[in-house]
Amino acid sequence: MKRGKLFLLVSVLIILFFSVFAISQKNYEFLAYSVVGALIVWLIYATDKIYKYSNFAKISFLVWIFMHFAGGLFKYNGKTWYSTMILTLVGEPYNILKYDQILHFAVYFIATFFLYSVVMSFAEKNTSKFKLWFVIVLCAVGVGALNEIMEFGVYIYYANSGVGTYINNALDLVFNTLGAMLGAWVCLRKYKVKK
Repeated sequence: MKRGKLFLLVSVLIILFFSVFAISQKNYEFLAYSVVGALIVWLIYATDKIYKYSNFAKISFLVWIFMHFAGGLFKYNGKTWYSTMILTLVGEPYNILKYDQILHFAVYFIATFFLYSVVMSFAEKNTSKFKLWFVIVLCAVGVGALNEIMEFGVYIYYANSGVGTYINNALDLVFNTLGAMLGAWVCLRKYKVKK
């Protein structure tokens, strides 16, 4: 089986498993995330032949999507993983460091590896490393903003959703950006500007 089809199969199995689990828990809010997850998987699969995404990006995405669904559906001490404090670095009202913030950092770190492939397909030769880094980060932050808009929609539709407050929204954007900044730097470490 080709790697692209294997990626698609594993992604679909993860989404189906957690969709059934969400229905069994009567957590219909999380089904909206299943639809978005399926759209992202389709987009990656459909564009992989064009942009030739790295295996690291695709495998990391599979790990992330599993951890994302687990974070919203699995519980620890009566709270979803997303609500769980991993390490108390800052207390109320910011509550840093939660599972949610780690996952936001991770997904935008991973996203930069996909965006790197896209940006490099359009980049002119000899573009400076900083310009490429900046564009990749901006692309990832833009995707992060779309994600937060979607979460806002879920928050409006489901009054008791676990999406959170304005502070949560702002912290999500901060962790998205930090993940994107590090990810873009890692992607461009070996990039050489020809003189």
